[in-house]
Amino acid sequence: MGSEDEWIDIAAAAERESCSPQAIRRRIKAGVPTARIEGSTARDGRHVVKAWVRVSELDEVFGHAAREEHARRIRATAQPLTRDQKSALRKVLLDHLAEKEAKRTRRQAGGEAEGCLQGDLREVSPGGLSSRHC
Repeated sequence: MGSEDEWIDIAAAAERESCSPQAIRRRIKAGVPTARIEGSTARDGRHVVKAWVRVSELDEVFGHAAREEHARRIRATAQPLTRDQKSALRKVLLDHLAEKEAKRTRRQAGGEAEGCLQGDLREVSPGGLSSRHC
């Protein structure tokens, strides 16, 4: 998009990083990235203040390394799932897989094989998903 030393305004920075201008302003207020504030006169004579941020600093704040560090901190503080949570997640996943299989089966057989899915038993073992078909 441009040189690492390039300065862009908050709107362009937000678009570049797929976030809101307010998210960029919050980061500036926290100190990273630093902003260059410039005042100028608009075409209609009003005084305008605009903030500019350096592209290289955006990369530090929003880049891959920053995302990885954020994910690492979340993993470090996250509590392990309880047995009930694991069971609920397993049920949601299996229901989703059963619905997906039913749609695929209906498309292939023109709706005739839908009854077979009722006898399709899916089990979760420590090694992963397994299924027995009717």
